Amino acid sequence: MPNRVILLRGNHESKYCTSVYGFEKEVLIKYADKGKHVYQKCLGCFKELPLASIIGGNVYTAHGGIFRNISGMQFKRAKGKGKKKRKIVLNPNVDNFSLGSLEELLEANRFVLDPPWEGANLIPSDVMWSDPSEKPGLSANDERGIGLLWGRDCTEEFLQKSKLKLIIRSHEGPDAREKRPELGKMDKGYTIDHEVTSGKLITLFSAPDYPQFQGYCPMISPIGRTPSLNLQKRLEEVMIVSFSATVRNHLATGNPWPNFGVNTIDYHFLEYKEMYNNYTQATEDRYRNKGAYIVLEPPNFDTPNFHSFEAVTPRPKVNPYYDYENVIDSDEELDLESMEKLD
Repeated sequence: MPNRVILLRGNHESKYCTSVYGFEKEVLIKYADKGKHVYQKCLGCFKELPLASIIGGNVYTAHGGIFRNISGMQFKRAKGKGKKKRKIVLNPNVDNFSLGSLEELLEANRFVLDPPWEGANLIPSDVMWSDPSEKPGLSANDERGIGLLWGRDCTEEFLQKSKLKLIIRSHEGPDAREKRPELGKMDKGYTIDHEVTSGKLITLFSAPDYPQFQGYCPMISPIGRTPSLNLQKRLEEVMIVSFSATVRNHLATGNPWPNFGVNTIDYHFLEYKEMYNNYTQATEDRYRNKGAYIVLEPPNFDTPNFHSFEAVTPRPKVNPYYDYENVIDSDEELDLESMEKLD
């Protein structure tokens, strides 16, 4: 077992994401009159988390990825009345994208509640929100509305200039990769996205059977018996003990569900019918992906040992504390206007 654990900051450790995706509401409900105090303490902890780490002098780890050079960027002051409204923004007439260095990362101001999406302090947002790409070079991450996209040429340049061999990042689950078929699927919990002369870029995702809430199916037996993991088989068992051969034959030949009476057996059967339909929908909504973790061993820590694992089933029911069906996904473009209002 490790002697200590170092947590890195991800894009959801922010005021915006904790407000939108249910963390704030959960804390306020669970801690009642102390909820606001606890939530503020959590935000304070998030601000203190490091953005990245270097392991054994060979491995760069971060939630999103690499970042741009800030010193070579050109900015202009946007028009507005008063100092607070005169924002520093990128000059749109100048190509601002070049790769940043570890020295710049050390100097970046990470102590922000929300990583800036404009201005001169863009390294935190790049590190937490950026994604790899098959397209060469650095470009704006228009899909998310924040951070960068970087190609394998940038992976090679970053590894070579920083004298590193591996980049290990996260930030993309099976849903994100479904939208980007040019990159590897997240079925095993990890992908090797770039293999270049100096090393590799790896994306690691440790949440199996993703997403957490969509397609949730309650695994509760309406007749007091514990259902098997295979609900289709369990449904067939209930059909066999509860119904006549006539009804079973009726269903087996592809006919629609018959209209039953209100006796107890019919009620239980309809309950199982609904449960099976929910289960079918749940398995379609979920990706049934494996999660994974990496073990890096001394002395060089540059040879990753991958370990994939499956989710415990049945999944326990949890309260999402937000409207996950209608709230915009964090893999899509952020509501930057709402982010500004939270500042």
